[in-house]
Amino acid sequence: MYFSKSSLFLLATSAGVQALSFSDVSSAASVLKREAADLGNSLVNLVKKQDSCPSAWTDVAAALKPMFLDGSVCSDDARAAIRLAFHDCFSGGCDGSIILAEEYNRPANNGLQAFAQKLAPLAGQFGVGTADLIQFAGAQAIATCPLGPRISVKVGRTDSSTPSEDGQLPSSQASASTLIAGFAAKGFSSTDLVALVGAHSTAKQFFDQPDKAGQSMDSTPGTWDTKFYRETTLGTAPVSLQSDKNLASDPATIAQWTAFNAQGAWAAAFVSAMNKMSVLGNDAGSLTDCTSVLSAATSKRDIKAAPIADRM
Repeated sequence: MYFSKSSLFLLATSAGVQALSFSDVSSAASVLKREAADLGNSLVNLVKKQDSCPSAWTDVAAALKPMFLDGSVCSDDARAAIRLAFHDCFSGGCDGSIILAEEYNRPANNGLQAFAQKLAPLAGQFGVGTADLIQFAGAQAIATCPLGPRISVKVGRTDSSTPSEDGQLPSSQASASTLIAGFAAKGFSSTDLVALVGAHSTAKQFFDQPDKAGQSMDSTPGTWDTKFYRETTLGTAPVSLQSDKNLASDPATIAQWTAFNAQGAWAAAFVSAMNKMSVLGNDAGSLTDCTSVLSAATSKRDIKAAPIADRM
């Protein structure tokens, strides 16, 4: 009779070691079979969930990307989309009320009115939810900016036309301790806070300092880079919010601020924080993953296709 090496190993005995019985082997095989089946089912369910993104979102991505590309850098619409995504979530959960309840008319949302009204019709055009559209647009805008990371995009939120409580957005004059407490109340760490503020890398200000309206918060507003952190610290940025200066110098946040001079460190922390922000007020486990349909960052083809005036 022929025995494989594995069979001989199982049958071999030595002093003090009992040989495995056929029932032992059969039982172990049964357990392994069940565990393998469970693992297989879990993987299948995961793949199905990732592949279940409604096809409409591919069309949404295709419609949004040209809006967010200005020549070879991200556009003013991209900046507005990123800001809109944060403002909708932080004010009372990601529910679309910044558009559906016209919260964009609040003073704290000044500058978002035009883009919000431009984005709103796309929900009906593509048959998608407004809350989902806002977060998808923010993620697509970030991905479109050169060096922008890809954050997780989920859909399936419940829209709300009920206004959120006013006054929840952080002040541009807030101290570091006030900002830390405000973000902690919503489940975010000081590292999350400092990482999220880095979105000002592509921002421009119009209302905080009227005499510097339209100026950017670092020297490369079309690129998702870390110059914002360094230039805010050095005081060389075209314009800086007092709240950003406070975070850059406060003992509680200066270490994180300095660490984010490294692109990789900031990108990892930002993605983690924004993934949490984008589902605030929602059951993330019940949402469908649509990250895979985000268009990649800018390419030579995109730049060539952009309006000639935008490339001059």
